Amino acid sequence: MLLLLIVFIMVLFTNPLRWSEKRIRTYIEKQTPIGSSYESVLAYIEKREWYDSRFQGSDGETKGVYLRGEIGRYRVLFETYVTVFWEFDSDLYLEQIRVWKTINAF
Repeated sequence: MLLLLIVFIMVLFTNPLRWSEKRIRTYIEKQTPIGSSYESVLAYIEKREWYDSRFQGSDGETKGVYLRGEIGRYRVLFETYVTVFWEFDSDLYLEQIRVWKTINAF
């Protein structure tokens, strides 16, 4: 029983998708630093297979030019989707990164 609990805790905390939105954003920002060009961010998220041109809808908070990446999902009781928005300034340089977690209860 103790071994099962240890394995559960390890799985819960070692999956980066389960990190807090702030911690995920910090990690993503190290990979795509603020000030990066639109082209370099797009190349990075395409390489990771997070980008899909068919799913570039806004969450209602995006402003201006942005890229949306679906970085993954996980399940505990319900399925949680992890989405990242890279928002660019008028010169197409990265200005902000936002992480959005949504839970599908059904």
